[in-house]
This record gives sequence, C-alpha cells and structure tokens, in this order.
Amino acid sequence: MEALHREYRGRFPGEINKTVSFRLPAESSKLTRLGSDSYAGTDATMKIRNSVLNWLIARLATWILRLLFLTVRVDHRRVKDDATPYAAASGPTRYCFCLWHDAIIVCLFSLKTYKLAGLISRHQDGTYLTHAIKLLGITPVRGSASRGGAQATKQLIDQPDLHVCITPDGPRGPRRTMKDGIIFLASRTGRPVVPTTVTGTRYWAVPAGWSDMLIPKPFSRVLLLAGHPINVPANVSREQISQITKRIQQEMNRLDTIGQTIMNGDESAFSEVIAQDTLAQTSLGSHTERESGRLCSMGG
Repeated sequence: MEALHREYRGRFPGEINKTVSFRLPAESSKLTRLGSDSYAGTDATMKIRNSVLNWLIARLATWILRLLFLTVRVDHRRVKDDATPYAAASGPTRYCFCLWHDAIIVCLFSLKTYKLAGLISRHQDGTYLTHAIKLLGITPVRGSASRGGAQATKQLIDQPDLHVCITPDGPRGPRRTMKDGIIFLASRTGRPVVPTTVTGTRYWAVPAGWSDMLIPKPFSRVLLLAGHPINVPANVSREQISQITKRIQQEMNRLDTIGQTIMNGDESAFSEVIAQDTLAQTSLGSHTERESGRLCSMGG
C-alpha cells in the first residue's frame, strides 16, 4: 500500500487529465482483469451522469437567464438592416458576427435569433454552452484554434444559410484581444465580418477563468451595437489577414467607446458608427496565396 500511495501522489498533482496507474501483484491477474472491467464500467457510467448533469445545469441556467432578461431593456442598433441575427434574413448574405467572449450571455439572451450558428471550442467548458444554445434554437459548431478548426470551417461552408457568431478572443484569451481565426473563416465561407459590441448600464462581472462574464442586473439597459460589415476576399494573404485583424481590433475598441458614450446620454454618437468604415472601402488586393494549414487557427 505504501508503494501504491507514493505513486498516486507523485503523478496526480497538476496532471489531473492523465491516467493514474496502480501496480498489483503478478499473481492476481484475475483480480486485475476484474478490476479493469469494473473501472471501465464506472467510467462509462460517470460520463453518462456527467452528460445528464451538464444538460440539467444548462437548462436551469437558461431558464434563469430568460427570466432575468425579461426585465432588461435591450437597444439594438446596426448600420445595415440585414446585418443582424435578430431578424429574419431579407437577403442572401449571411454574416460572421464578431463579439467578445465576455458578451456571450448578453448576445444570446437579449433577443430571439434567426438562422444562427455559434462557434464553440471543444474544451469541456464549451459543453455547457453547447447545451444552452441548443435550447435557444442556435446551431452549435464545435471547433477552435487547437482542435477541430478544419471540421468547423467545412461545416459552415456546407451550411451557407446560417449566420455565425464568433468570440475572437476565445477560448483562452487574452481578454478582448483579436485572433485572426475569424478573418480566415470569413475568407473561406464568404461571410462578411460584422464587429459587434455590448454596453450596459448596470451588470455583474462574473469571474470565468481568463475573462469575466457580463450579466446585466434586473431592470437595467443594454446596447447591442453592430458596425459596418467587412468583406474579406477569398484569396486573402497572410499579411492581409494580419492587417485586417488589427483593423477589426481597432473597430471593436471604437464601437465600445461609442456605445459607452451613447449609454451616457449622447445619442449623437451613433452617427459616428453610421460613418462609413474605411476598411469596408479598402481594396485588399488579389493575392492568390491559400494557407490550408490555417484551417485550424480559429479563435474559438
């Protein structure tokens, strides 16, 4: 038992996801086989129970948040009428909505969505969100920079009738810092990118790992602000992806500042959003470089 105890303590700290092995005497092979079967059965049972528990937690959280948002006053403003997931599509174009990770709850529960997919990482934390958005009628697409990026891109190419929302600072952060995955995805799926920010009068900032999760307080007001759609060429080069990523970061920061100004009572600030975004008019060239390896570089 002492040898068993030392091995357990030596492998477990900091390595929770690794298998802990137990040494048994050679003469107890029958017991070893029996124990292996027992552990396998227990593991399968735990997975089933965890799946059910995840679903129950997601359903309860969804119900509570729906009740909360019945008290919240939502103001949604956009530059282009059809560049929104909160209205039935009036044209053939579908969009990639770019929003920060901390704004997920506000964007999901503020208004009813139409024909929307959500790109969610394959990390365990994404399981709760997957259950929740299914309850809201949103199609989950699993993939991120480290896992499933190519598969997620193909799925979105195969479903051209869906908008898609992406958090380009996920799944690991840094908070409110753009990654280039959304640009690459937009170039491959033909969906223009719509920078989208959220501002609130009163909210809770719930710690959620590397980023807080913003939840509006009852009877508060939130502003969903969508900027100009930004077209990304299908043959965009690596250098252009980097340039567009930086430009959208600037636009997200600008929209956030404008949103705060509006919430502080200056309604004229919205005219700055309506002013044509220079990137939308910029020619991005006609480079033919295709970087198939970047299929897996989505931000989550």
